[in-house]
Amino acid sequence: MYNHYRQQPTNVTVQFVLHNLIEIDDLQESIEFDCTIRLAWKDPRWVLNDLMDHLNPYELPFGVDIDALIDGGLRIWRPVIEFIDEIAITEIDQVTAIRGNGTVYWSRHVVLTLAQQQMDFHSYPLDTQNIQIRFDMLAIPSSVVNLLFATPGVLFSLAEDGTNTWADNDIWMYQQSSTIITEVNKGTSTNPSYFAYGILTVVEKRIGNGIVNRLAIPMACLVILVGLLFWNNRNERLGNTVFILLSVSTLYISVSNNVPKLGYSTYIGEFGLSMYGIVFICCFLHQVSYR
Repeated sequence: MYNHYRQQPTNVTVQFVLHNLIEIDDLQESIEFDCTIRLAWKDPRWVLNDLMDHLNPYELPFGVDIDALIDGGLRIWRPVIEFIDEIAITEIDQVTAIRGNGTVYWSRHVVLTLAQQQMDFHSYPLDTQNIQIRFDMLAIPSSVVNLLFATPGVLFSLAEDGTNTWADNDIWMYQQSSTIITEVNKGTSTNPSYFAYGILTVVEKRIGNGIVNRLAIPMACLVILVGLLFWNNRNERLGNTVFILLSVSTLYISVSNNVPKLGYSTYIGEFGLSMYGIVFICCFLHQVSYR
């Protein structure tokens, strides 16, 4: 939508309020979270300063609620942002409000599921993931709509006790967040056509103590037992070592089932493979000793 009064693109600011981190799915490489998307822009056609006091005596902090008017047929332009990596979106609630100076606010409370193809599991289970929320303005060029992040571009909702509800997660620890608006040329070099899209990056660090305690430490203990078997009766060493080898194999399979089928190794995978190799070598030595 052009600003017909100044022949300049309409500035649309966007702000995310992050409520709850529902799940980061390692196997599907996706994230599901609860958030509110706030958009704001100024439409000179709706400057109603003289009438605002009579429209609604119960004005909201960001303007007069006009959802009922929209449901009744009021045609008002609202910018729609599309999420590039969207898998699913569920809208919980929304509200549209307007101020007397023509500033329109549109707030949508949604649950989003987004694909995260850039996830890096080399350091699993001590990895840090850069979660990216990428969006654009549904094929509206920058010459029409100038997309901007509000200040601040991201907020976190607080519980009644003042704690950050997004950070209240048993698996992931919030580190930091950043916002950026960039442009891409979807035209040609001679006839460029620029479109803006935004990126909200949230850095999350995995709390890997549980995985280490449940998998890595038991593996290490089993390998220690294999070493102690060298002081056991020679005839019993091989059988006991094979039993431990099967136990390590079970734990290693459990580790493999917790991460995607990757083309590279992870910390926990390398550790499990080394433990498996040590036990296998011990089996070989016990067999040689027995023969």
